Amino acid sequence: MDVFNNYSKESNYELSKALVAEFEKVACVKFEDKDDLEKALYYHLNTSMYRFQYGIQVGNPMLEDVVREYSELFDLTKIVCHYLEQQIGLPVPEGEVAYLTLHFGAHLKKEEEQNEKIRVLIVCTNGISSGNMIKHELLKMLPQVDIVGVVSNKEAINVHNICDVVISTHKINCLVPVIVVHPILTDFDKKLILNHSVFKNLQGNVDVDELFQTIKKFVDNDKRDDLYNELQKYFESRNQRMTVYLDKKKKGLLDLLSKDLVFVENKKCRWEEALRKSAKPLEERGTINEQYIESIIDSLRYYGPYMFITKDVVLAHSQPKDNVNDLGVSIGVFKEQVQFSNFHEAKIIIVMSAKDQEKHLRVLKDIMGVFSVEKNVEKLEMAENPDEILDSLKLLIK
Repeated sequence: MDVFNNYSKESNYELSKALVAEFEKVACVKFEDKDDLEKALYYHLNTSMYRFQYGIQVGNPMLEDVVREYSELFDLTKIVCHYLEQQIGLPVPEGEVAYLTLHFGAHLKKEEEQNEKIRVLIVCTNGISSGNMIKHELLKMLPQVDIVGVVSNKEAINVHNICDVVISTHKINCLVPVIVVHPILTDFDKKLILNHSVFKNLQGNVDVDELFQTIKKFVDNDKRDDLYNELQKYFESRNQRMTVYLDKKKKGLLDLLSKDLVFVENKKCRWEEALRKSAKPLEERGTINEQYIESIIDSLRYYGPYMFITKDVVLAHSQPKDNVNDLGVSIGVFKEQVQFSNFHEAKIIIVMSAKDQEKHLRVLKDIMGVFSVEKNVEKLEMAENPDEILDSLKLLIK
């Protein structure tokens, strides 16, 4: 195809930058290590573009695992791949979407690390993207660990000199413990890691009786029983972190919405006023503060109306910084169109707040699933009150 005649390594790098920017826009995130992600995608695209050009179909053995374990991330990446399809003039197969999903997922912001460190080496035969995804998941489970590297089997030589434990996708012989897992971590793999003796002290396994004997002399006699009971409860809850981590289900749009978070506005509003009205329910709940609303307005003034997800719908959001206290969504339906520019008018404004870069992905999947369909938007625009909005959303999401 002629489209590939102009493709060079330079244009692949520009394409990788564009894909990262598109993902940030669609997923409402901001990558802190954007340069590293752009380089990783660049190297991946150098191979992918060759396959696209000559119609070479390569399967992805991890496709089913990626779709199962990272369904929200996969769906968002699929939306981003529409941009890639426009550039190359060909459909992007789901196997390729899965590879890109791993690249994006591995670079989402992680929790802050603690002081206590156990050095971990990740060995993966399926490529750097799946290895980095294992790294990402491990840091979510055990933020105290120090990942010393992600390497291939050939590079795993004398590993005892650099790490305390190896997490590998296949069996290897070395002088430190090896935990063998799947390339896409399953719940069984996560339990296997968290239950391993190497990570025992990181999970809060403390002798409560011994600790109590040390600190009870600093507490009045009449309060010692209460102290002992509280210590037991605290460390029991810490020891359940594995269960909590594995069982914690991401909240969807319907989990977050209630009658006080949706409204219908009948009067004509300027776009700044409409945004403030749409965000007000979240501010009144304490989910966000006023600075968060103003940061959205400042971004739209500077960059223009880039937050439209369809011609009638705005998904308003900003970086959390210190202005977000919790995950939240509010929705305003405006009977009179809100004019953002000469070419952009909205009738529905959704305001979303998120404290990290992952917990909102299920919500975002619901939003995209509902509001990307024109007849769904038209139905919601006809709502006359909050109850009708919520009833319609319940039917559309189910």
